[in-house]
Parts: sequence; structure tokens; C-alpha cells
Amino acid sequence: MINILIVDDDMATVDVIKTSVHWEGLGMNEVFTAYNVASARKILLEEEIDIIISDIEMPQESGLDLLKWVREENLECEFLLLTCHESFSYATNAIHYDAAAYLTKPFDITIMELNLQKIITKLSHKRSLQKSSEYGEWMGKNLRFMKLDFWKAVLEG
Repeated sequence: MINILIVDDDMATVDVIKTSVHWEGLGMNEVFTAYNVASARKILLEEEIDIIISDIEMPQESGLDLLKWVREENLECEFLLLTCHESFSYATNAIHYDAAAYLTKPFDITIMELNLQKIITKLSHKRSLQKSSEYGEWMGKNLRFMKLDFWKAVLEG
């Protein structure tokens, strides 16, 4: 299951997202909310969050500051950024820090859900590759012992 964090200083926006998106249909487990970057950081340090929906422009610190911090901390989170402005510099920063999606306000919930579905697919693929990699590592470390056990069993009949 997937945990999500919504970060926006506008409580109405947080409420609209929290109540309008069909979370169960997307396979979401729990939806957390924060109204500033400091609160978001606290949640991120206490909970396993998979996807962050964050406004870019907020008092004190921005959603881009949060995105940068998440990347610096090597937290495995995907970002969907929201903004009222179609600023090229915001978009380039979002791309630089590997945000998965970038939507302008006002946004269509259906478009948000489509973007969330793409992000979930990306997460699923990434997790599948990670499991395969972990299995490959285990095989690499244990292949010698498996061969020894095999030949021992063959020789002992």
C-alpha cells in the first residue's frame, strides 16, 4: 500500500485534494497532511511516505525547498508539484530535482488522478526492479554455497 502526503499552506486546497481524489481506487493506504514545509519534514521523518503532493509557493519555505531536502536526505518519495504560476524556472527546478509531475492551479481532479496513477506505476516498477536486484545480489553472494551443497548432495547420493 502507498502512503501520501499533501503539503499546502491553503487549507481549502488540502481539503479539496483529500476529499476529492479516489484514494482507495488508486491503492492508497493513508493520506497525511501538512500546511508548511517544517510540518512536512516532521511527518517524513516519522512515516514512510511514497508520494508527496506539494504546493510550490508557501510562506517561509517552498515546495521546491522540500523537494530538494527530500533528495538530499535520499528519501524514496515521488513528487507531484502544484503552482498558481506557469513559471519556467519552477518547471526547470522541478525537472532538476526529478519531480514526477507538475500541475498548475486550478487543477482538474481527474488529471491529478491520472498523474497519480502514472506515479504509482513508476513506483511499482521501481520496487520490482529493486526486488530483482536484491535477489540477484543474494544469488551472487550465495551461489558458491549453493553449488557446494548441490555437489555434496550428488556425491553423498
